[in-house]
Amino acid sequence: MVTRLSPDCVNRYVGLAIQVARQMRQMTLPQLAAAIGLSTEGLARIEEGAEEASAVDMHLLAKALNLDVAAFFVGLDEDDIEGASDGALRRPAFPDLLNATIGARIRRLREATGLSAAALAVLCGLRSARILRIENGKSEAAASELYAIAEVLGVSITYFFDGKHESDDASAVWPGSRLPAADAAA
Repeated sequence: MVTRLSPDCVNRYVGLAIQVARQMRQMTLPQLAAAIGLSTEGLARIEEGAEEASAVDMHLLAKALNLDVAAFFVGLDEDDIEGASDGALRRPAFPDLLNATIGARIRRLREATGLSAAALAVLCGLRSARILRIENGKSEAAASELYAIAEVLGVSITYFFDGKHESDDASAVWPGSRLPAADAAA
């Protein structure tokens, strides 16, 4: 069984990681917010964990901070959460392209593992309609949703952004998954 962290835990952790990366680069909150096209208040809510960073937000933040998106999730597990305190990039005019790309990668990986959208939704703690909206690029996936989907499908969260996986072969994907084989038939 996959241990699932709550969205609030993921949001606090990701927010703290963004804040630490920003401070290490000696950027102010307004500077980073302006660099990615978010309001200072919006970025502050993300750093506080009060608001989820969307896939587009994480992509732009990673680029602005010269990091991989995975850096926001490094070491994310229950032990780490308990100890945590609570150049000019532009927001894409059409974030639909990134959302569609992420959605297509999720669908391809889900189908390669033999899971239905409903089964993936149950394992991620989401509704199947939400999974389908993400897969169809109709809705931006939030940080906690991408984290849950990556955990269930057994890939790094960066796979959704860069498509790099050891192999796109379905037989290579399934053994790396954390799901028991019996769940695949469900």
